[in-house]
Amino acid sequence: ACGSGQYATAGASQCSPCPAGSEPTGNKSTCKACTAAKYATAGSAQCATCSAGSVPNGDQSGCVSCLQGKYASGGPDCLTCSPGSVPSAEQSRCVLCPPGQYAAAGATVCSPCSNGSVPSANLSGCTTCSPGRFAVSGWAQCSTCSGGTVPAPDGSRCIPCEDGKHSVPGDAACSICPAGSIPAAQNNSCVACGSGEYAGAGASQCFACPAGSEPTGNKSTCKACTAAKYATAGSAQCATCSAGSVPNGDQSGCVSCLQGKYASGGPDCLTCSPGSVPSAEQSGCVLCQPGQYAVAGATVCSPCSNGSVPSADLSGCTSCSPGRFAVSGWAQCSTCSGGTVPTPDGSRCIQCEHGKHSVPGDAACSICPVGSIPSAQNSSCVACGSALLRTILV
Repeated sequence: ACGSGQYATAGASQCSPCPAGSEPTGNKSTCKACTAAKYATAGSAQCATCSAGSVPNGDQSGCVSCLQGKYASGGPDCLTCSPGSVPSAEQSRCVLCPPGQYAAAGATVCSPCSNGSVPSANLSGCTTCSPGRFAVSGWAQCSTCSGGTVPAPDGSRCIPCEDGKHSVPGDAACSICPAGSIPAAQNNSCVACGSGEYAGAGASQCFACPAGSEPTGNKSTCKACTAAKYATAGSAQCATCSAGSVPNGDQSGCVSCLQGKYASGGPDCLTCSPGSVPSAEQSGCVLCQPGQYAVAGATVCSPCSNGSVPSADLSGCTSCSPGRFAVSGWAQCSTCSGGTVPTPDGSRCIQCEHGKHSVPGDAACSICPVGSIPSAQNSSCVACGSALLRTILV
């Protein structure tokens, strides 16, 4: 029989080695070519598989190593690893890249993405982190910056917002707070200014409104109190002075009205009109009682002296007309009855002296004309009659 790796046809005088790339048939009558994935040197007993990382050469007489980035494991061709994997050390298979690394098809090694990016879903390349997120080289996923911080320009870390600005988680850039608010302690939100405070857009701190002013509706600045109101420094709103007082010069407080004046929510102390005086709390004017008067600016109402009564506008006193009288404090003069006339001070009526008479309203007693005498009440004159009458009258 022919030896290993040899063959002989029927009637042959000697055995011959099978050529490279072939092996003897079962009965060694001829040689057959190696399958595509195998090789054989001349005289080989059988075709063999190339070692890992190599494939048969062109005439299948030997093996050649796969190029870098390719692998082979018993097949006829060197293959390329799919994205996200690279050949093993012996180039016999593909191994997946570790988390945070990528590899394009045919790459020899896995690589980490640069700062600010992470491997794409198929691990074939890198994807930049979305705004507000960051990643250190080699990270598998991007992370969100916490409030008060934003990604650095290279996306490798988070940096704090500068003074007067804030951010919420996921913000790509810090922003100023709107008017009337400032960044919180951690710059992670905006907080409204307190009562009586204001802040312009982008301010880093709130300020108290100065005396005489109050914050505007959005607390962006302060506005002066209206003329009738006041405010101490840091007041939430301007206030009205209590009754009997008005704002001082800079509207930082209130001052009491002088005696004889009043105020009730206005900017100035006012004078009561004649016939009235300020109320006890100086909040308004009250009319004088009947029989009393007051000049403009008076503090109290006063009664007129005997023989006079308040004028029509209650601003002073008017003497009673002749024949009339009034006691101090009366509202009107009265007429003396017949037989009486007012005293010199006009405070009461007195009887006419003997031999004189008066009628109601007379300012002075007078003598009766010739031939007549005063009546019994001295209220008129009666003509003389008989001697008896004259005697009775006398």
